[in-house]
Amino acid sequence: RLSIRIPAKLGPRTTLYDLAFTGARSIEERQLAIVADLALGQPANVLKLDEARRRIVDAYKEEGFAYADVKYTLDESLDHTRARATFAIHEGDRVIVKRIVIRGNDVTNTNVIKRRVALLVGEPYRTSLVRKTQERIATLNVFSSVDLALEEAYVPQAEKTVIITVVEHASQYVEVRPGLSTGEGVRFALEYGHRNLGGDAIALSLRIQLSYIPDFLILDPQVRENYDRA
Repeated sequence: RLSIRIPAKLGPRTTLYDLAFTGARSIEERQLAIVADLALGQPANVLKLDEARRRIVDAYKEEGFAYADVKYTLDESLDHTRARATFAIHEGDRVIVKRIVIRGNDVTNTNVIKRRVALLVGEPYRTSLVRKTQERIATLNVFSSVDLALEEAYVPQAEKTVIITVVEHASQYVEVRPGLSTGEGVRFALEYGHRNLGGDAIALSLRIQLSYIPDFLILDPQVRENYDRA
């Protein structure tokens, strides 16, 4: 049996007393401080600083700076009781949508998808518009997945092509649903559906159900009595 004792000396608690931003040109420092949402006078929490860094990156991406990079450093006082957080920002170029290409739609008409695209050619590539485009296309209910990405995403450029890749559900389906219950008895249902008539994302479904309830499944005494009288 072995016991290990590790003494820990915490030292003074470091308090965040100032924020600084370098490299910010497109967004004002006052606005960045609001986005960072760091309270001065509170302990310098590394997790909160990293969350603030991600919020700043998201703010830049919303403005079209898809390749923005943000790093932070903590400059502590000699007695380690105070610290200034400095966020170094590399904005890069604002990415403008050069064109939009749709792939994977073997059945669905391209114009049906284009009408749901919130991004505009010649406008910044904003993350909110990317999410809105995905949600709009998904509501067509003919795709199992919708993905948006920049062409050659790892190559920073001021103008980029947006690639929309969709995976289509099978256009037609047939479902057989047999069952047994005391309410309906023996039942058999057949459903035929078409999710994408004419490639216009128009859905059609036809359902036929047959059911029969044998005498021994009539459990309610009142219902059985009424049945016997009939």
